[in-house]
Amino acid sequence: ATITTHKFGDSVPRKPTFLVVGGVHGNETCGMLGVEALAQYLRAAEGKLARHLLAHARVIVVPCANRVGMLCARKRLLDVGDPIEAWGVRSCPTPGCNVNYGEGRVWGIPIAQKGSEPPIGWQDPNRGWDDNETFVKQHIEELLTQYSPEICMFSHDWAPTKSMLVLNCPNVPEETYDGIAPIFERNHSGFILATDRSEKSAKGDRERPLTRVLLEEKGVQSYTLETYFMGGANSVKTHFEALLFLLCRHSGFNGPTEELIREVGIAARITIPVVVAGADSAVW
Repeated sequence: ATITTHKFGDSVPRKPTFLVVGGVHGNETCGMLGVEALAQYLRAAEGKLARHLLAHARVIVVPCANRVGMLCARKRLLDVGDPIEAWGVRSCPTPGCNVNYGEGRVWGIPIAQKGSEPPIGWQDPNRGWDDNETFVKQHIEELLTQYSPEICMFSHDWAPTKSMLVLNCPNVPEETYDGIAPIFERNHSGFILATDRSEKSAKGDRERPLTRVLLEEKGVQSYTLETYFMGGANSVKTHFEALLFLLCRHSGFNGPTEELIREVGIAARITIPVVVAGADSAVW
């Protein structure tokens, strides 16, 4: 249940640390690829925004926090330009759970059970955080302890064709994320800017999601990004551009919003085709 963690920038005092995580749910392919694109962009260290971030921040990037879930019943992706199919399952096993390995892959739960009712020994890694025992929770707690990030960013996919940015960052000035809407509105039927409190239901309140517990008990602020899970390369691009926008704003990029949106678009045109083309063989 090991995960891949990329570290960019040094830990010089006064540099803010950001944690970017994809694949909390193992079947949310576009979010994982968007985070992987961020890692590849920062690793190349060639773009204007990459150079800014490496000079002004430390960025910890985890493309897939739920590796076992991702590997379950993994499907072959379609060619570049076609919609990207989801792979894996949403839930995550807990220690002691038996997972069958075969043909170099992990075969998990029946497809009918991969939604909100995981089988015995599996849990939704984003819900019921107080009693959560998944490997995802272990990984995230280890990352928080090791790196002490000021801000966390979680990339998710969901069924609605609208995109959403959920704010669990009450101390972040509004101007930090102001102007991001055009990135989310592209290729979606609408955009929702929400707080966790405004979006919760009675059920959601009982389930105590990860981001709420991080804020209320650990004082860690976060963003949750949601894009259409069948949006293919366009949803991958949305994740990448939005993450890069937020990271730059939090690390002191002082240019006008129009310039920042233009620069994240340039970075996406270089990075996203490469990531999507290699998606079928991606190993995290």
